[in-house]
Amino acid sequence: MKKQYIILFIIVAMVNLLAFIGFAGDDKAKGESKYMVVLSHTPQECLTQLDRINAKGADVLNKFDWGCKSGVHTGYALIKSQNESEVINMLPSDEKKQAEIVKVDKFTPEELEKIHKKM
Repeated sequence: MKKQYIILFIIVAMVNLLAFIGFAGDDKAKGESKYMVVLSHTPQECLTQLDRINAKGADVLNKFDWGCKSGVHTGYALIKSQNESEVINMLPSDEKKQAEIVKVDKFTPEELEKIHKKM
């Protein structure tokens, strides 16, 4: 079990690194936000979920990084979109119900400083 948490931590760290590299730029100027999509499933549901995502198109499948080969049956994606509805609509209907979708942002050192001053 401890090994799975270590693997999960590594996966999340890698996703964050990819997000930092892949999402550099001024998305706010385009009106886009970033959303973290997490799709969890059991080992028995694994191939079915991968097939449903693939059926939405290779571009959708390629947005996800999967922990399945490491025994953590979860898909992770950082997606740029105008709104959460667009993100939900790119998912197969069964995944829409179970997906955890969170709008994510970065903080600058200046923002942190302002927050501390307000406290």
